[in-house]
Amino acid sequence: MKSEGKYFDAKYCCQRALDLQPNNSEAYFLMGSIINNLENPHEALYYINRSLSIDPENIEALQLKHGILFRMRRININEAITDLDAAISNNLDDENIWIAKGEYYIKYSLYKIAKDPREALECFDKAIAINKNNSKAHFLKARTYFISSQYSDALVCYDNALAIEPINPDFWSAKGKCLFEMAKEMGGGGSFHESLKNAQACIDKALNIDPKHISALKHNNDIKHEFQSKNVSPSNFNSNSLKDKCDFQNKYQPKDFYEEPGGHDRFRYLCELSECNGSFVIESGKPLQPPEARIHKVGETPSSIPLWLKIVAIMLVLYLFLTLAPL
Repeated sequence: MKSEGKYFDAKYCCQRALDLQPNNSEAYFLMGSIINNLENPHEALYYINRSLSIDPENIEALQLKHGILFRMRRININEAITDLDAAISNNLDDENIWIAKGEYYIKYSLYKIAKDPREALECFDKAIAINKNNSKAHFLKARTYFISSQYSDALVCYDNALAIEPINPDFWSAKGKCLFEMAKEMGGGGSFHESLKNAQACIDKALNIDPKHISALKHNNDIKHEFQSKNVSPSNFNSNSLKDKCDFQNKYQPKDFYEEPGGHDRFRYLCELSECNGSFVIESGKPLQPPEARIHKVGETPSSIPLWLKIVAIMLVLYLFLTLAPL
């Protein structure tokens, strides 16, 4: 019921369970989780604390408690880790315990990981030492490397996770994002294009597994924009290349160009074009600076007179006509 969003029905069932078994730690935890989803964190904490008083090693309950306290700004990462260490002291041979601890750093201390990921990595390494086939541990280790911008190490870990679980769309999407960030750091050249193509291939695999995967859809859009910005130039810009690169929406809009330090024109595309039955020409300028380079259909003559100046001229003509007509 809880998973279907029927929170009030689930709450009623939990209360009946507690009436029958007043020392049931799991029932208290579920009640706290339900009430938290009903956006009553203070009451949720009461039930979660009752669960932990019965079973201090209930990691799920402890994680939920810390999540609520973080949102209420009543705990910091060091206090949470100390609290967790006390709960897991008797279960250090459980890989999931180390994964849970490592996740704390990812959830609540991204800034710290970005500067020094060693503590989080140590947790995932211990989980992997216990069970080298735990794909989640490899994935979260990759995520830690990614947050700290160590993309090459992240890719190795993403590949390890995919070797264990090759049809997980989260893994493919994350690997694609990592390759995308590596490509952006390269800035251009053959390695850039190769990395960007590999990133797109990973995102495509994620979307083949789950066509509605939110992160993959977002990364797919980002990659297409970056691919356009690095590959489409005024010399090869035409309706056919646009159709290959973009999903058109029966509109076309002016697009801006600028000249990069490397000497080539870069097209910053925001894809909402169409009506491209014929080819396009681009009004040039040296250097090309927005908003002076615009796309026009063949046969259209680019005008150098600003619109506001045209309006002023028309109003002036009308004024003179109305003033001088009686004479």
